[in-house]
Amino acid sequence: MLNLKEDHTNLYDIEFLGLLKEINKRLDKYPNDILKIQSWIKCFMLPVETLKGKKNRNLYAIKLINNLINGRIEEPFTKFAKGPSDMKWLSIEIIKSELTRKFYKEINCDKVEQEGYEQHKKLLEENINNEQETYSNNQLSTSHNNNMDINKGNEEKIELDKFKLSSIIQVLTEKNKVKDNEIAELQNEIDQMKNTIVTLEKKAKIIKGHQLKKQIKNK
Repeated sequence: MLNLKEDHTNLYDIEFLGLLKEINKRLDKYPNDILKIQSWIKCFMLPVETLKGKKNRNLYAIKLINNLINGRIEEPFTKFAKGPSDMKWLSIEIIKSELTRKFYKEINCDKVEQEGYEQHKKLLEENINNEQETYSNNQLSTSHNNNMDINKGNEEKIELDKFKLSSIIQVLTEKNKVKDNEIAELQNEIDQMKNTIVTLEKKAKIIKGHQLKKQIKNK
């Protein structure tokens, strides 16, 4: 399930809630495929801890929306999703190459984020006293019938911009940790090389001392 606590939710989760709404808008047009599509939605909603995993989940959601918009269900959505192992790693470049003009005409990224943020706030309010926040299947099946009023005023825009900024900081912090670890490993290798050089220099001095002694004896 989605972790909707403020300190763990980031822009990928907000985007996903908006993408989920876009999917739900179009489900009624695919009565023959709805069970398969719902199996993929359930797969999308399983716990995802890493930012890379959340990004990959969103790429699958975008790919599914592109199918729904263009009126044809393609692989991998022609089969039932059994679990996370069905979601192989996708490339954003490949997904972009698949998206059609019709997709870009119907989907507005800013609107998706705004709707996701509104849904995020709504779910937080609903679950404020529930320690185990969940996004139930019942909510999923009825969410496309709910009319969510989107406040487009400056106050809402500022709130969303703040959330985006905190999410960007979260991503950068994670990347910095990786870089710090890489730097620490390189520094460790350098220290080891320095110790090796010092040891070799000492051995060289000893060898040179023995050679000088031999030369003096030979004289």
